[in-house]
Amino acid sequence: MKSILYLLLLGFIVWQVSCKPRQKVNENLNPSFDISELDTSSKEEFLPITIDETFSPKKKSDPYEITSANITGDTLFLALRYGGGCEDHFFTLTSANAYSESIPPQLVLYLMHDANKDWCRSMIFKTLTYDLRSIRYPGLNEILIVLPELDKPLIYSY
Repeated sequence: MKSILYLLLLGFIVWQVSCKPRQKVNENLNPSFDISELDTSSKEEFLPITIDETFSPKKKSDPYEITSANITGDTLFLALRYGGGCEDHFFTLTSANAYSESIPPQLVLYLMHDANKDWCRSMIFKTLTYDLRSIRYPGLNEILIVLPELDKPLIYSY
């Protein structure tokens, strides 16, 4: 019985110290970050929006929080925070390409997070930038972008 307890204690200690120290993804971000402070004029790497008409929002996503969202020109900026620190994390912004029948049309975008089985507990802050030109609605110059995590839609004028 004692050997089982010692093995459990040893396993717990190894698990606790196995995570790397906290890694900051972007030194400019913190929990009180205001995305309006971001320099949007720089040439950052823009991520594409995945268009998948078979996408189901019931797909599993690892936890994250959108702390701020902003559209400048044709770019969507999402400031995020999530737990991790030991593995690479992957984010995919997906649309089922189903615009609502309203003026302006609304399009729901789903941000999916793959934590790559990272159980470390550091708080990571990251800003993702997406090129919105692929989701323009033909014949109009404005759409509402709905992210389920946000209280209200974002206006994308082009």
